Amino acid sequence: NNNNNNDSSNSSRHGLGGDGDGAEAEPHGLVAQGSEDLAVRLWDWRRGPGAGPAATLSGYTFFCTRLCETTDGLLVTACKGVGGEGGEVVAWDLRQPREPLARMRGHGEEVVGCAPLGRSRFATMAKDNRLLVWDLRAAVGEGQGGAGPALRAPFASPATAMVPCGADAVLAASLRGEVAHLALPRAPA
Repeated sequence: NNNNNNDSSNSSRHGLGGDGDGAEAEPHGLVAQGSEDLAVRLWDWRRGPGAGPAATLSGYTFFCTRLCETTDGLLVTACKGVGGEGGEVVAWDLRQPREPLARMRGHGEEVVGCAPLGRSRFATMAKDNRLLVWDLRAAVGEGQGGAGPALRAPFASPATAMVPCGADAVLAASLRGEVAHLALPRAPA
């Protein structure tokens, strides 16, 4: 059996694996990669092997650990945090990725989940079991805010993951294997 993948053309050669520490998303034919060097790189897979990044998103204080795309094509990145520092959430318009649309603060711990919830809405969850629902329309208008009141997962151990269940709920999991279905506030009309 020769399935040990010793092929030198693996994804890390292209910058999509190896040291990349963030999640991957595929908005508009791009793969987004967070890395410990405090940048997020956008790779256009259509350009083929050997092509450099299509864009580099920078200005992070902590490295990006989670990425998601909203239904209206915005890339949301969430960062590592520890001891009340970090946990920043940043939204980018991929058509003009030079400057972020919004930098939002609400988590002081590492964000372990980022889930799209429909047009301009998404949820983030951090290791402190706090779940925030964000509205990018409010965040872009305010430049900072945009999160509704925090929800708390009923876990005895830190949250480790979160996935969307439609536009009004998420499933969250903890370090000890606890799972919770959390209903979210409905989007404003």
